[in-house]
Amino acid sequence: MRVAVVVLLAAWCVPALAQTTRFTLEEYLAPRFTAPEVAPSRIVIAGQDEPGERLIVTGRTLEGDTPVAGVSLYVFHTDAKGRYSLDIGDPHRGELNPRLHGVLRTDAQGRYEYATSRPGSYDNGPAHIHYVVSARGYEPLLLVLQFEDDPIVVGKRKFGLPEMSDDAFRNGPCKARPDCVLTQPVTRDAQGVSHVVRDIQMVRQ
Repeated sequence: MRVAVVVLLAAWCVPALAQTTRFTLEEYLAPRFTAPEVAPSRIVIAGQDEPGERLIVTGRTLEGDTPVAGVSLYVFHTDAKGRYSLDIGDPHRGELNPRLHGVLRTDAQGRYEYATSRPGSYDNGPAHIHYVVSARGYEPLLLVLQFEDDPIVVGKRKFGLPEMSDDAFRNGPCKARPDCVLTQPVTRDAQGVSHVVRDIQMVRQ
């Protein structure tokens, strides 16, 4: 048992850039990652036939307490096996061409919602969902949603380990934003569907 714990701790101490992304924000500012002006605020990314637990994520885009309408959200994540694409030859390039992704624009109250499957983990990091956030007059953002019930998150907190690498926080896409990687509570409804809330604070340029 002691050996197993040491192995797990060693794995968790590996820098987990996967929690942000291996690519820069500039790469995600390409037009194909921006939602059309008429994009809906509610979408389905993965249908009922996608393997894995069902997940519904809701949230708002805010400036302080004020809703920000019409914000473009491009969200993407791995499948239940931790794969962005089915191209096993280059799994990380799949982050730029993920199979499970969607685009939305927040409604007049800054609200959004998407239904999907819960992602799987990879590279010893917690399972997560990526967000590319953009709106006129605001700084573009590259954010991450993690889950409090994720076994890796639970283990890291138990042993007092950071949930992401210091380098990624200081120098990576996070750029010292404390909410760049946000680990949120998960609730389950009577049908066993997971529900998570991920609000986003917008920052004026």
